[in-house]
Amino acid sequence: MKSLTFKTRIAIIFFLTYAVLSVYLIGVFYLKSISVQKEQLRTRLMQLSALEANSISPGLVDSIKPDPESMNTPAYRELVKELQSLKMVSPDIEDVYVLVQTDKPGIMKFVANADTEEIVECGEKFDITPYPELFKAFEVPSADKEINQDKWGWWLSGYAPIKQKTGSVSGILGIDISAQTVGIMQSILKRNALYVFMIGI
Repeated sequence: MKSLTFKTRIAIIFFLTYAVLSVYLIGVFYLKSISVQKEQLRTRLMQLSALEANSISPGLVDSIKPDPESMNTPAYRELVKELQSLKMVSPDIEDVYVLVQTDKPGIMKFVANADTEEIVECGEKFDITPYPELFKAFEVPSADKEINQDKWGWWLSGYAPIKQKTGSVSGILGIDISAQTVGIMQSILKRNALYVFMIGI
């Protein structure tokens, strides 16, 4: 078998070195980009939830008893209509909803939501203990740091308090962006990273 020439060996070493170094650098760039993208999305969610929470009347939320019977009231229908209009602000938003506190720590109840396909019943209980950022929303707008799962799917969510003029909180407004939307953003980054690697090759 004929041995490789010096030039060929150098070319192979150079190519392998480039490939390993490129994979490492592109991997670091990709992970950093994902982190930056997620933080930008969280910031956007907090800004959106704060803006939309300010447009919801605390008095309207207070007037709706968290009970299935309230779904037949004009106040409930008015709140749903407002939430649906807020959902139209961005095509990325999957749902907008309002939660209120209960006497049980860590348990809240849904008042209304904008999703017409999977309507959450007024008064349905929701355990918020797996969502630490939701607890912070009683004070300031917040957003999940990671994608979370509930019985409706996988989401990245933002939250903001619906405050009265006195400062007391009538409820929490939540905004959901689906994990699929986040996944599409990450796929674009991954594809771009692959393009850079292939161009380098």
